[in-house]
Formats: sequence, C-alpha cells, structure tokens
Amino acid sequence: MRPLALIVALVLAVAGCGSQADIGDEQPGPASPSASQAAVTPAVPLSAARSLAAALTLRDLPKGWDGGAAADPYLGTEVNGRPGEFEPAKCSVILHAHDELGKPLTAVRGSYFLRAESQSILQNIGSWPEQQPSLTQKVTDALTGCTSFKVTAALVLDESSFTTRRLPLPGLADAVAVRLDGTGELAGLWRYVMYAVRGGTVLHLDATGGKGFGDADFARTAGKAVARLDAAIG
Repeated sequence: MRPLALIVALVLAVAGCGSQADIGDEQPGPASPSASQAAVTPAVPLSAARSLAAALTLRDLPKGWDGGAAADPYLGTEVNGRPGEFEPAKCSVILHAHDELGKPLTAVRGSYFLRAESQSILQNIGSWPEQQPSLTQKVTDALTGCTSFKVTAALVLDESSFTTRRLPLPGLADAVAVRLDGTGELAGLWRYVMYAVRGGTVLHLDATGGKGFGDADFARTAGKAVARLDAAIG
C-alpha cells in the first residue's frame, strides 16, 4: 500500500473537488440551474446546520480513525471542472456525478483518515433547489459500458486505470455504490464511490480501501451515512 499522502492526493485529483468560497449564512442566493435541470421539480435544500448533522462522526467509524466534517469552505466560487480526461469519456460520471449539477446552495465536506493503514474517506453533502432523481440511475447506466476505464490527469499520475463493479447496498433506496480496482501502477489499490439522493440533496462518499477495510466495511459505512442523512432530513 502506498503512503497516505499519495493515495489521498490521487483521490483529490480525480474526485472533482473543485474550487468554491465561504458558506456564509444558511440562506445563500439561488444558483442558476442548467438547461437540463430547468424542468426538474423544485426541492427544499438542507440548511447548513442540518447538513452538518447529517455528516459522519468519528463514532460512526471504527476505533483509530481521525478527522471530521465542516461547512464546505469553498462554496460560492466558480467550480474549476474535472481534473483529467476519461476514456471512455462517459465513465467520468462514475467519479463526477454530482459535479454535473453545478454549485449547491449548501454543502458540507467531511474528511476521515486511518493513517496507520493509509486509508481515507471523503464525504460531500450538497443540496440543490431541484430534485435530483436521475443521478443514481446515470451512474448505474454508465457502469454497463465502464467495466474498465482510464483517467489521464495532471496530478499524481499521468494515467490511472481502473476496473469497476457495482457494490450491493441492501436496503438502501436511491443509492448506488461502485468498487474500483486499480490496474497498472495502481495495482493493489481499491477504491469505493457511493451516491445517495434524497430530494435535492446528494450524499457522496469516496473511500480508499486497504487492510481491514473492504466491501462489507464500506457498505456498512454507507448505510450509516445514509441513515444520518435520513434522520437529518426528518
């Protein structure tokens, strides 16, 4: 397993974090929906306080994990776009499904680390003023033609390649999870991505796997994250 700094940098390089500014108060001005969103049913975004309540805490993770969540400090500025080119191009949705929605009205970002085992979990909870019912289906549909793909990026590695498979999430509605296994220079690294949608709110998890953290552990963490979101929504 590579050092934590390399793995985390790789996740950030292809996770589409973007560049955004202080969240300010809990009632920012309305975002401009894209043309593809114009006909989508309106939704009530979560407040910043409820978004924070929905985020994972260290008590939700096994002993030894560090980190936490806070209001996204980048909310409000222009999004830089995706770092990297995907081949096939449609596979970008697996790692960037929520990026295509534009800027959220409220957002929370969580970062959690198990440094001893070089593992990490990144969490994003964003709320938009429109329902987002098709997001998980877009990811599911993309998987049929993305059993493997390549990403060419300027950060960390010039080219990264992965194979993919859908990870079952029993009992979780409106959610989809994917396991990605690195090939080539990333052989031996596995990674998980999960999206869950509740109205106009999207929960996104991006985790690196390693010793003691596999499919069942990620599915369990995803279940806890969705349960916290559902409780915050009420």
